[in-house]
Amino acid sequence: MKLNWLVFLDVPSEKIVFTKGSLLNYPALWKWKLSTMVSASTVGAFILSSAAAHGSTQIATTAASFSSVSSNVVESVVSNPSMGSFILSSSLTAAVLFSGTFLQAAAANSINQVLEVELDSKMSRTRNRPLVRRLLTTSEAVVQSLLVGSLGTMILYKFASPTTAALGLANIFLYTCVYTPLKTRHWINTWVGTLNGVFPILMGASCVEQLSSLSPTTILACVALYAWQIPHFMAISFKCKADYERAGFQMLPSINASAAALQAVLHAGLLFPASIWAYHVGGLPSTALSIMLPLNYYLLFKPSLSFYSNPSPESSHLLFVDSLYHLPSFFLLLSVSPLLTSSVDAVASSTTTSLLISGVSESLKQTFSTVTGSLKNLFSFSRTATAEAVTIATTTTGPSFEFEPLSRTLTAATTTTTTTLATVIPSLQSKNL
Repeated sequence: MKLNWLVFLDVPSEKIVFTKGSLLNYPALWKWKLSTMVSASTVGAFILSSAAAHGSTQIATTAASFSSVSSNVVESVVSNPSMGSFILSSSLTAAVLFSGTFLQAAAANSINQVLEVELDSKMSRTRNRPLVRRLLTTSEAVVQSLLVGSLGTMILYKFASPTTAALGLANIFLYTCVYTPLKTRHWINTWVGTLNGVFPILMGASCVEQLSSLSPTTILACVALYAWQIPHFMAISFKCKADYERAGFQMLPSINASAAALQAVLHAGLLFPASIWAYHVGGLPSTALSIMLPLNYYLLFKPSLSFYSNPSPESSHLLFVDSLYHLPSFFLLLSVSPLLTSSVDAVASSTTTSLLISGVSESLKQTFSTVTGSLKNLFSFSRTATAEAVTIATTTTGPSFEFEPLSRTLTAATTTTTTTLATVIPSLQSKNL
């Protein structure tokens, strides 16, 4: 289907009346949940960059003084004016980032629905959207998208930074003029869409850092969000492939489910070397790394392997659900990592950490060797090879659990990390390493 790109120049002549009834439909037009997640990503990136810019020691000292001065927040701020100024400034910037990004995201999502209204009417998951049901007119959707987009850009330009506002505009263009039309033309659209997820990280960081010299923490956040989106959206595309095919969307799971599952595994595995790199360059303390590695394995890499072993509605649903738990857990850990007391470093020598990282790296090297070796025979990939890959991966990270509840999986990950450290550290100490 050919999208009508002149819709903004040839706006229907319906009378635009913003009534109470129509206003209630705008949150759905904005995809308010998605817009909220995008805005939260921007604020989270700002917090990460602020922590990196001020240094973990200063942040920890500020937090400690904040709690020790008084249990009353107001008294704490009054007693420590510099701390109060820092908190107030950061809070205002976070509020500006959230509101400006939300409005820009709302505008992009509105334009997306205007362009895809006919396609949305063919899919069960989108046929209840306001434009499909004619709860809003095209004129209303276009005009309000221009208004909220302009307002969001102005807020970011005036109160955040010109760079932040420009990145937001670039993201709107990428989403509406590149990603949206590409969805009906080529499966590479998913990879283009991942850039829309990375832009909010850069927007938040741009308030603190220069884009030419991003901190290791910010780079890890960008890589993580890019890598996370591929398994997440491969799972969604597999679950909803009948819908997508009916609308004419070109999605990789519809074209080649095995290739889509393989991409999920490869991108989930990218988080391991990225995390280890961040540790090596000083952007991640060893305590955070020891938690992050099993977190990445149990909530993203292992479900991706299960999906690869047996692409099915059940395995794709498991990957989808686990990925929803993984992303906030990963970024929460990344956010608090500057405040973590590296108790492991107080007991273990650098040789200990090197041994742990070396073991994980070797395990992953063998895993990916097994997976990538199967590319020559992608359509008849053996279950045995997958089982061997899982066995190799679990050599370092712990025992295999197929479909336990999330709580048991997290408990197992924590227990594995603790047991590994408790076993390796005394052993090395006894050898005076």
